[in-house]
Amino acid sequence: MTFTLSLAAQRQRTTRNGRLATKEQTCETTIRRDLNGISPTDSIQNDLDRYLHLSGYDKPISAARETIHATNLTDTITITAIECEITYLDRQHRQLHKRTVTIHDNIQPLQTEMLSFSSWDLQRSFYYIKSIKPRRQATPYDVSFKILSITYQKQ
Repeated sequence: MTFTLSLAAQRQRTTRNGRLATKEQTCETTIRRDLNGISPTDSIQNDLDRYLHLSGYDKPISAARETIHATNLTDTITITAIECEITYLDRQHRQLHKRTVTIHDNIQPLQTEMLSFSSWDLQRSFYYIKSIKPRRQATPYDVSFKILSITYQKQ
């Protein structure tokens, strides 16, 4: 059996109404929270809480995804990705699970977006303590978020 792959060039239109089309260039920057308080990748003060506020977490027992609201506190940058460390705790504040997630979304300046990501609870046997209490037996948990880094584009 023989397979042939053809990579023939196709003609592309590069003008709009007789003018050359310009491609907008974007530059992304990532700010990381360093455990020692000094950021090796950026010279600005590395206090990520002044760029982004997280609120409104939810995960009902039957949900396969978790949601949280993220508010861009700046007026000049669009946040394109957030890296968070999420810690899940039982009612006695014992750690049930800990993970790091990266959520990609465009959060415009001074706007709030609902972000969604896959749940850690694959068996759907836990529910968030501020969610509606389920009828079936389930274990309540609390959650804490630590923003590790944000990626953004300047306007």
